Amino acid sequence: FMLHRSRVLILERGRDTGESFRRWPREMRFISPSFNQQGWTRSYDLNAVCVGTSPAYTLHSEHPTGEEYAAYLAAVAKIKKLNVRRNAEVLSLKKEKEKDLFHADVKNHKDQKEYTVSARYVVWAVGEFQYPKIGEKKEGEETKSPPPPYEEDIPPPPYKEDIPPPNQNTIVPSKEQGEEKKSNDKEDIPPPPKKQPPEEPHLPGSHLCLHNSQIASYADLPTSKYISYLVIGGYESGIDAAVHLARSGKKVTVLASAPTWSTKDVDPSVELAPFTAARLREVTDPDFAGPVPQLMAPLRVLSVEKKDAGFAVTAEWEASAPPAPGQQRSLSRPVPTVPAGEEGDRIVLNSAHPPILCTGFAGGVRAGVARSLFAYSDGGEGCLAGKPLLTKRDESTLVPNLFLAGPEVTHGKKSLCFVYKFRQRFGVVAEAICSGLGMDTKGAVRECREKGMFMDNFDCCEDTCGDVC
Repeated sequence: FMLHRSRVLILERGRDTGESFRRWPREMRFISPSFNQQGWTRSYDLNAVCVGTSPAYTLHSEHPTGEEYAAYLAAVAKIKKLNVRRNAEVLSLKKEKEKDLFHADVKNHKDQKEYTVSARYVVWAVGEFQYPKIGEKKEGEETKSPPPPYEEDIPPPPYKEDIPPPNQNTIVPSKEQGEEKKSNDKEDIPPPPKKQPPEEPHLPGSHLCLHNSQIASYADLPTSKYISYLVIGGYESGIDAAVHLARSGKKVTVLASAPTWSTKDVDPSVELAPFTAARLREVTDPDFAGPVPQLMAPLRVLSVEKKDAGFAVTAEWEASAPPAPGQQRSLSRPVPTVPAGEEGDRIVLNSAHPPILCTGFAGGVRAGVARSLFAYSDGGEGCLAGKPLLTKRDESTLVPNLFLAGPEVTHGKKSLCFVYKFRQRFGVVAEAICSGLGMDTKGAVRECREKGMFMDNFDCCEDTCGDVC
């Protein structure tokens, strides 16, 4: 769009570009495949963030790890000469009404100094990974694991504590607070209370769990005949955790609300990715050398409690609804599942290790410092529930010139949670900003459309497979 790069500032909270990807567990990989088909087809690498680049080509990896993908992003930032300011955490974001300017209070993690950055437009693109969906511990409650009944020479779980967590709960007071204001120039735009995100109920005792985003490596977790890991959640992250635990010789049981391993859906955001399903079949194969994961569904986990010998997870069997026509996969070798109990029956499972929580993320909008600058949907299920409300240009419906980019973008029943989905909205946001600056955007829009980077019509995203697939 020909906006000079000097007019665009990227604030990166981490030490380098792609910090969230660098914090992935060591074994975690992209579930969408990378392949450098550009030049031979009208499409390009599913995991590329811009045309003319390919993680498959740069990394020679079909399913990049987090470290690998962060290296790809860093290379793109360097080649494109992007203005990235690292170690910069946004503490608060407010909008000055009179001048129509945003002011972000920023802290430099190197020297601990704070400063303010101002801009006419803001693109909120903090992602979800650093904002896990987990409850808070009760006052005075100890959350550390009790002494484990296994060899003392096993190192403790590798939790990630090298970087302080994002400011998730409150907006840091501006420098003007506590002083008598002489004008209303820097008042925050007050959102209607009813538009604030509803307080999402957390699993009682979830603060006792280890969220999958806090794990540095599944292989480094303790391995012992006395430990059977409990994984809460049966979608991508839950099955991913089970696979890596099994591969590293650990016993694991997955508690899932639905048998995702046998369900199919035309939206790849809803069903297990083929990459995940294939790995699950590998570790549940009769010839698999390690402990075979135990899969339990449909279960609703009710609570997690700390016991003298470890942790107790209470769950309740739910009704096993028959799948709708076309919603059940016919597999040559079905994934073995623990037989379901009677609806309403409760079970208690115990583990010496904190349960691994794989129930998703609160998100960088709902749990971040910009939460009051967005309105939120009242309905929706699963990953669509309580999402930020956006205009057709991915702009906040509450605060003009504040845009959202990344996996939290949704429109109606469509979730743009994969890179190949939300990257197609980058051009829409860029056009909105550049046209607002008075620039001629027609040529750039035409070029973005030709390259698949300007999706403003979601009709193409409807189901085209039908029941025959």
